[in-house]
Amino acid sequence: MSNDNKILSAVDLSVSFKVSNALLRAVDSVNFYVNAGETVAIVGESGSGKTTLALSLIRSTPPTSGQIFFEGEEVTKLSEKNLKPFRKNVQMVFQDPYSSLDPRMNVGQVIGEPLKAHFKMSKSERNERAAELLVSVGLNGDFIDRRASQFSGGQRQRIAIARALALDPKVVIADEPVSALDVSTQAQIVNLLQKIQEDRNISYVLVSHDLRLVYHLATRVVVMYLGRVVEEGNCDDVVANPQHPYTAALLSAVPALDEATRRDRIVLNGAPPSPIARPTGCSFHPRCPIARPECATNTPELQSLPNGRKVACFFPGELQAHVSFTSSK
Repeated sequence: MSNDNKILSAVDLSVSFKVSNALLRAVDSVNFYVNAGETVAIVGESGSGKTTLALSLIRSTPPTSGQIFFEGEEVTKLSEKNLKPFRKNVQMVFQDPYSSLDPRMNVGQVIGEPLKAHFKMSKSERNERAAELLVSVGLNGDFIDRRASQFSGGQRQRIAIARALALDPKVVIADEPVSALDVSTQAQIVNLLQKIQEDRNISYVLVSHDLRLVYHLATRVVVMYLGRVVEEGNCDDVVANPQHPYTAALLSAVPALDEATRRDRIVLNGAPPSPIARPTGCSFHPRCPIARPECATNTPELQSLPNGRKVACFFPGELQAHVSFTSSK
């Protein structure tokens, strides 16, 4: 899919934090976009910068440099007052449904809060709309008077999704939306997200470490390592033929369903380096199974490959991973 129809995008986006006397680069010169009606997944280990990127895209975490655009208009430096239309159109579903809902509020208040902030609606009108939204995510509309503590994790995440849909947004950013749920409930939420997208043509930015989930939901995938994009492309292509050794290692770590589909695990040495003290050259080279001497001294740029693929590696495609879940999509 081309980027002619992009709805939310970032250009050379960086986010840095001061830690003691050092500078931590959580997101480093990232270019990103999502098209209307598309699902783009941002994947990587903990500390890769994927959640910080997502929070920066909604201006929750201010970018240090770079630009953010929504429907062609730059929103990077807009004041909170002028950001109101943007906030209405770009909503977020957080990872933990147990902490993202205010325990002091009942469900009607939780879902009605964004309605109160953006529209002149009476309490009864907000409750009516909240009940409709609950039904749309598979819950009983009569639940509006109950508190979040009375619901299971899966039900709470449905409530969080209903809240995100309250303003009829064009983009929903979902940060690990099923990681806190059991497997059967995960499947229900995945099916719900797919149905919502079909019904509303919403764009999703999916932040996840779960490549099996990503494969079933995403159109494109952006792989991050230590704050930088190391691979990007159509999800089917990336899963079937990873070009960066880090992507291949992530895919090899997906558990096999049975002995017949078991494959060799690509074991990486150690943990990701600190973003405060990046290695010279390619940041991945201390852990990379195919690193050469030049990887320690030269930094690979994100280069374009055929079919819209991009990879930041001097030896793309050299390390491969057999993936067992591709036939189940």
